[in-house]
Amino acid sequence: MGQRTGARRVLGILGVLAGLYLGGMWLYAASVKAADPDLFVQQIQSYGVFPSLAGAAAPLFLWAELILGLTLILRVAPRWSLLGTATLLLLFIAITAYAWSQGRTDDCGCFGRLGSRSPGAV
Repeated sequence: MGQRTGARRVLGILGVLAGLYLGGMWLYAASVKAADPDLFVQQIQSYGVFPSLAGAAAPLFLWAELILGLTLILRVAPRWSLLGTATLLLLFIAITAYAWSQGRTDDCGCFGRLGSRSPGAV
């Protein structure tokens, strides 16, 4: 029984650390996009997936990242936060894969100007 309790404690600590890391990642991504929202809109448009909706999508993505970051760090509804994180990451992966398949390998927009990489590098 003692090993089980120790293993649960380790898993609990790892879960907290993972939440802090992912939450920090989301907050960082949201903050650099918020610092230059016009660039983020341009990056979304460059993907070619509904470019006319980029102006509406940019703030939605930014707010989603901000909310997910805060909920993960503060451990508010952790299962829903992780589900939201997985969903948003899968959406970003799908959009990046589409852009890559269309030969659009410009800046991915993941971390604004501070972390510019092409979809091929992601």
